[in-house]
Amino acid sequence: MIGSAFAEAQVIVWNLNLKTTTCKAGKVAANSWWVKYLEMDRGDEIVYRTTASVKLTGLTWGCYCGQSLNGKWNAREIVINRAGDTVTVWDGITFWNPKTDAFLGGVYNGSEFDWTADGRFLNRMGKNADEVEMVFDLIPSEYAIDDNWGFTLAGFGKVKDVYNAKNDDWCDSYLNSASGGVVGWISPDGGTYTCTYCDQYGVDCGVYEFCECDQEWDVNEDMTVAYGTWTAKYNSAASKKLRTQLLISKSYTGFSKDVKAELVFFGE
Repeated sequence: MIGSAFAEAQVIVWNLNLKTTTCKAGKVAANSWWVKYLEMDRGDEIVYRTTASVKLTGLTWGCYCGQSLNGKWNAREIVINRAGDTVTVWDGITFWNPKTDAFLGGVYNGSEFDWTADGRFLNRMGKNADEVEMVFDLIPSEYAIDDNWGFTLAGFGKVKDVYNAKNDDWCDSYLNSASGGVVGWISPDGGTYTCTYCDQYGVDCGVYEFCECDQEWDVNEDMTVAYGTWTAKYNSAASKKLRTQLLISKSYTGFSKDVKAELVFFGE
């Protein structure tokens, strides 16, 4: 094999630390809203929505800086030997919940970045022009099984500029690190990455109107809040391995068990 078959490969690791909700079982307390308004009895069993934390981990990778941040799956043919034989490699993206060992979107290619909506951008900035500011969406892809979620990320980062003398370009430059805030929503219905306790109770977590006096907002039982912080970091070890191993499952070591097994099964 040609040692530099995927020579410019870049792998970026993303972490989202979210505050959201989950379901919890309990009993009605005396003089509570349940008793006063819903006319329930003290001691009645209830399942209610309460705050919780969720961590999501993700990878984006590609051959150049534009591909490693694009957040899409894109197949390319590369030459692997002097005879001119080729193999297919992917610029890709995948996000998962390490605790539940399940993919965001329900499948390995179930998520993507969207840079196209109004107010979404990536700007180089700073005194030395080695910083970036960014706003973009992390949303279900067209392949998603679960599409009941959506996030918007905004933040700042640092760029590592690399000149490629062979190609006479700066496409080997990469996002070295970045961080910021995230806001959005996910489903509270017991999905693989959200309400991890709902299924055991076998009932939905109810939400109720805050105020019935000429309110101007809606109650939404299908969505729950998700907000918090995110970080992104260039992974030099995985990037180096990807340049010869060609598959992300052989290059990054931080996958949870079932997540890695699915990536291997689909040849990623």
